[in-house]
Amino acid sequence: MEKEKSKKPEIAKEARQLIKKGVSKQETFETLNAKYNSAKEVSDILKNIPSFKAVKKYGVWNYLLLCLLLLSALFFVSHKPSIGVFIWYGSLAYIVARMLVKYYVYVAFLSATTVISLIALILFFDSSKENWYEIGFILALAISTLILPFWLEKKLCPQLTETKELYINSEGQQRQRIVYTFTDL
Repeated sequence: MEKEKSKKPEIAKEARQLIKKGVSKQETFETLNAKYNSAKEVSDILKNIPSFKAVKKYGVWNYLLLCLLLLSALFFVSHKPSIGVFIWYGSLAYIVARMLVKYYVYVAFLSATTVISLIALILFFDSSKENWYEIGFILALAISTLILPFWLEKKLCPQLTETKELYINSEGQQRQRIVYTFTDL
């Protein structure tokens, strides 16, 4: 068990290096599976790493998301600085900058919380005291950062296809195996 856990960082590092060189996800999978003989582990790692083509095509949208997050953080820090703002937005900026797609749900969660809080603020508090331009601005930022992570997650890392295939093993017995297929753009 200990040995398997130690392979994951090694596999992830090699996978990122191969993908950075422009090798397709399918070729990367086949190379690493041949080396480590662990199809499930390799596929689990690769399904969350954006392909080189996807980064080229949708990377600008990812940087837009990063800019929107930083703009939101700047807004909140300028209005009410707190350690929580630095921790949350710093963590989310790191996630988006590194394109750690499997954690984009946290970006959406923070944005959804912001949208709900702003709607509650609008509905339950005296509107004459609030600056409507600021509320509109942060609401637009929150809605954008709520939608973009889900869209980017689908575009940067398309769904992995797992199909079951029948084969005859060396002893002449019919067996079933899972074939992993990655889609590059």
